Amino acid sequence: MIVANFDTVDAPDILVASRDRKTREDWVRELRAEGFNCRGVSTVRQTQEALRKEIFKVAVVEDGLSGGDVLETWSRFVSHARPGLIFVGLDPCGERRTQVLSSGADHYLCRPVRSAEILHTVRNLMQRIDPGW
Repeated sequence: MIVANFDTVDAPDILVASRDRKTREDWVRELRAEGFNCRGVSTVRQTQEALRKEIFKVAVVEDGLSGGDVLETWSRFVSHARPGLIFVGLDPCGERRTQVLSSGADHYLCRPVRSAEILHTVRNLMQRIDPGW
């Protein structure tokens, strides 16, 4: 059996931000199983720290992180390098969805979201961002 250390895999960096530990761990595990190098965070503050320290190609961000409005944080921290943004929320066709998409998000997925849906959305977005991936 071969065990891979995904922290050293030469793969795109994916930020996964979800307040729910099980959800976050499921998404990270699914993405790592496909060879993505992921970092999981659970609060707006941790999201800010990750965005300060690293450049991500794609972020999967769930609405409702504790500590503030994650969309405001996103706009402020990534104005210089726009990674792909997959936003996960509860508003299928309302004002928040419109706000998220008008701020530059690539996708808005509605809860509940299966790990496979996250994986396919990340993979499709990565192929557009980095055609050689």
